[in-house]
Amino acid sequence: MKKYIYFAAIAALVSGLFFACDDKAVELDSPLELDRESITATAVAASFEVAVTAKGAWTAESDATWATVTPASGSGGGTVTVNVAAASADEERTATITVSSGYVHKEVVVTQAPQTNTALSIDKTTVSIDYAAISYPIVVTSDGAWSVDVYHHT
Repeated sequence: MKKYIYFAAIAALVSGLFFACDDKAVELDSPLELDRESITATAVAASFEVAVTAKGAWTAESDATWATVTPASGSGGGTVTVNVAAASADEERTATITVSSGYVHKEVVVTQAPQTNTALSIDKTTVSIDYAAISYPIVVTSDGAWSVDVYHHT
């Protein structure tokens, strides 16, 4: 008799599992949401805001020294400011901002354009120097790196 009751209880439990399940997927609310996944910055220094929605405490950090975050932590909703320094190289660079709340981690990828010389001027475009000249000044004004190539024509 005990075997029948035991078997009936297990059969009822198993059939309840099959019939209680629904085909609809269960959506779990994420304890952390960000309003953006990426930031595209020009070569000049700039600040960008990322809205944070969390059910609890959160932290924010950057993997690059040229893209900093403030504040580094908060609770509930808030805004993280991403400060991007001016580009100092002629190559594109990327950084990852990671915002974490408990076991959930979300990332914002920051991509910054390379430095380009947007302004370059010289006070003379052609210079004729006789053989007795020792030096001849030319004024160069630029907002970036520049170089001079001297061609000797005979």
